[in-house]
Amino acid sequence: MLEVESLLSLGLYNLDLGELATAASLFQRVIDLAHNTKHHAWSEKAALCLALVNSYVTPAHTVTRLYRRTVDVEDESYNTGRFAYFMQILGQIFFNHQQIESAKIIWTKAIAFARSSHYTQIEAKSLIGLACIERFRQNFNQANFYHQQATELLEQIGAKCNLAEAYFQWGITLKDSDRPKTSQEYFTKAINLFQQIEAPKQVARSQDYTHNGG
Repeated sequence: MLEVESLLSLGLYNLDLGELATAASLFQRVIDLAHNTKHHAWSEKAALCLALVNSYVTPAHTVTRLYRRTVDVEDESYNTGRFAYFMQILGQIFFNHQQIESAKIIWTKAIAFARSSHYTQIEAKSLIGLACIERFRQNFNQANFYHQQATELLEQIGAKCNLAEAYFQWGITLKDSDRPKTSQEYFTKAINLFQQIEAPKQVARSQDYTHNGG
């Protein structure tokens, strides 16, 4: 169990750093180790994370199956902050597939659970997701409101990696709403934080969007 949980945590860490190949390899190791064992629930969690890594090519029916396994399972290991964490990952997968309403439902549920259980980081990450939805819909005022909430929460707890992503996503919203000067300030904040946590791929991603628009 310790090995499985450690590998999953390392996978999530690499996912945040943008090291997708490494993350995918770690998630697959969890699946291989835990599948059809007494720790099978962790195999399902890792499968969900792997689906996020591959979300631009993952078939929609696979996402639906993972959704059902995640929200319908009656396993006590899901009744923790981990449950909300994997719910917000599921929201990201739906959003990447442009299944916007499903993503909104999932992220809203994750926020409710996170608030009731005081999981600030999960709440903030889900708020970033809702901001991305409003940006997608060009509701920039509402998007900025969610971005502000998310960054304030992450600043309070000093979560540098998530805060960097929050600044990066807010920069995109500001750029899309024709506020290039302000957006550059947020991209710079994101890059500085990514550099502090030594995430070169995230730095490159942020710089690429700053210079080329993604």
